[in-house]
Amino acid sequence: MILQDLQKCDCASLEQLHISSAPKISVLMPVYNGARYLRQAVESILAQNFREFEFVIIDDGSTDSSLEILRSYRDSRIRIARNEINLGLIQTLNKGLDLVRSDLVVRMDADDISVPHRLSHQFEFMSHHPEIGICGGRVMTFGDSLPAVWRPPTDPSQIKAKLFFENCLAHNTVAIRKSFLSRFSLSYEAGFPHAEDWRLWWQASNYFSIANLTEILVLYRSHAESVSASSSLAQYETGKKIIHDIRLYHHLPIDESATPIFYSRFYKPLLSSISTLLAAEKGLKGLSDWNIRTNSFDHKYFIQNVRETWLQHSLSFCIFGIRTFFIFWHSPLSRGHRYSIESLRLFLSCIFRRRLTQHSLLLPMLPIHLPILIKSLFLKREVNRAIQCYWSDPKSAGDKQ
Repeated sequence: MILQDLQKCDCASLEQLHISSAPKISVLMPVYNGARYLRQAVESILAQNFREFEFVIIDDGSTDSSLEILRSYRDSRIRIARNEINLGLIQTLNKGLDLVRSDLVVRMDADDISVPHRLSHQFEFMSHHPEIGICGGRVMTFGDSLPAVWRPPTDPSQIKAKLFFENCLAHNTVAIRKSFLSRFSLSYEAGFPHAEDWRLWWQASNYFSIANLTEILVLYRSHAESVSASSSLAQYETGKKIIHDIRLYHHLPIDESATPIFYSRFYKPLLSSISTLLAAEKGLKGLSDWNIRTNSFDHKYFIQNVRETWLQHSLSFCIFGIRTFFIFWHSPLSRGHRYSIESLRLFLSCIFRRRLTQHSLLLPMLPIHLPILIKSLFLKREVNRAIQCYWSDPKSAGDKQ
C-alpha cells in the first residue's frame, strides 16, 4: 500500500490532485536508502530551467534518513509517496507510472545528477517528434571512475538494431510517453530484474520509434553501492532470458548446443577449442544472411553490430594466442575493425594470452596517450570539485526547510 505525503497540501488526496491541471512533464524517481546522494539528485531537478513539471518521488521502504530528507523540501512541485515495505524497483516504477499526471514521464535515479537543461531539451525534442515514444541521451560518469561520456546510437533504426544485441539506452536519461505504453500494454516486467529497462525498450521498439539525443543529460555517479556495480551476475542471467525471447520472437534457433553464441556480453563463450570461435564466425555470418533475407532490421546498422560482436567474441578467445588474431583478421566480419585501436587491443591480448582493457593500451603508446591521461585525471578532479561547489549552495535549487 502506498501512503501519499503531498508537499503542496498535507490534506490533499490523490483524487483532488488529479482535478488540477496536469503538468507538462512528470519526473519519476524511486529511492531506497539513498540518503547519501539524495539532495544532489533532488536539487538537480528543482534547478531545471524548465519549470512546468511535477516531481514524483517514491520512497521504497527506506530504513535510512531518505524520507526525512525528502520531507524537508517545501517545493510545491514535489509529491512524495511511500511504500510501507520495500517492493523493489520494478514494482515501484509501475506504481509510479500510475501516479504521474503527465503523459511525458522522465526517469531519474536518486544518486545521479540531471544537467540544468535536461527537461527543456527533452520536452522540445518530444514536442517536435510525436512519433517518438521513448527518448534518452548521453551520460557522463563521475565519482569513483575517470570521467567518460557514453554515446549511444541516436537514429531510431540504429537503436532498434542495437537492441537486438544489447541495451543502448541509459535508463536514468529516458523520457517516456505514458500513452504509448498504455496503447500497447507495455510495462516493466517483474521477471527481468536489473535489466527490466532493456526488456521494455526491446518490446517497445517493435511498436514505435525510440531515439537518443546527442547532448549529455545526466551525470552518472560511479560508486561501489550503485545497482549496476552490485548486480552484474543478476544482469547476466536476466540478459540471457531477454536474448532467448528475442530469438524466439524472430524465429531464430534457441538451442544453445546447436547455435553459436552471438552475444558476448551476456554469454560466456565455450573456450574448449579454437573450433568454437570458427563456429561462432559461421553463426554470425548466418545471422547477417538471415537479416538480408528477412529485412528485419536496417542492414547497415545490423551488420555493424554483427561485426562488433565478432570483435568482442574474438577478444574472449585471446587465450589461444596469435591464431585467434589471424582468424579474426582474415574473416570478412572484421571489416571496419582491422586497422582500429580495438584490433590492436586484440593483437596485444593474443600476444599476452589475456584480455587487455582499453586502458592497458596506454602502456605501449604512453608517449602518445600521456597528455590524454593527465587531462582525464585533471577533468575528474575538476568535475567532482565543480559538483561539490555547485550543490553546496542552497540557493541553487528549491527552498528547503
